[in-house]
Amino acid sequence: MPVEPTETPAVALVQILEEIATSLSMRCERNPNALTRTASKASDMAKEAGMDTTAFTSVASEDRCAGLFVDYHAILISDLPAPKTGADLVVEELHTKLASQQRRAAIAMTWLPPSMRSDLNLFIVAPPGSSDSLEWSEFAAQTERNEQVCRKLVWLPPADKQSWRGSAKSFCERTFLARPWTAQNLPSGSAQLDPLAGILQGDHRMARWLAVMEKDTEEDSELADALMRALESSPGEGAYVP
Repeated sequence: MPVEPTETPAVALVQILEEIATSLSMRCERNPNALTRTASKASDMAKEAGMDTTAFTSVASEDRCAGLFVDYHAILISDLPAPKTGADLVVEELHTKLASQQRRAAIAMTWLPPSMRSDLNLFIVAPPGSSDSLEWSEFAAQTERNEQVCRKLVWLPPADKQSWRGSAKSFCERTFLARPWTAQNLPSGSAQLDPLAGILQGDHRMARWLAVMEKDTEEDSELADALMRALESSPGEGAYVP
């Protein structure tokens, strides 16, 4: 039986990325050649020279990766399988897999045009249920602090398959696709980018105070007096003009 598109978190994330990119009128290309090659330019040169290229190709072929171009951003998506049980084995296996995927990103970097290399992202998808794991959270934090080769972000999907889309959308809010300055994207009660953005709403004294701040005043004493008068004025009075 063929696997449904949403039966793996990694593929579900690709769908969400494409949906958001399309909604933002961003050009989106799935699996571009530059991100799906399994060998670097160096390996091609070695092959032409008759050299053994096993060292270039074996690592990349182990990863289950999808690639996307979203405008000038390049994205590699790699899923991490559930590791073996046992704390030591978990850490060792995860870091081995991470190193493999980082080398995959390095190979992709060689094929990208120079203008896109600084915008290469590696999105790493942990196993379902990892969102409830402290160990996975610590691994994700360590991974995201490591910006060798490229920028890395780790998605920790919930165990419930029905929650993947919502969780994936929340993950995308941490990426270049986020638009926190768009009012309709702000959850109810969330903080504005500028905490002072609404300071003028319904406060006539603060409006006058800011109007004084925007005027050029040569003497500090004059500015201080003007600010005090603005705060003391009644709502019907005009702003103080030095």
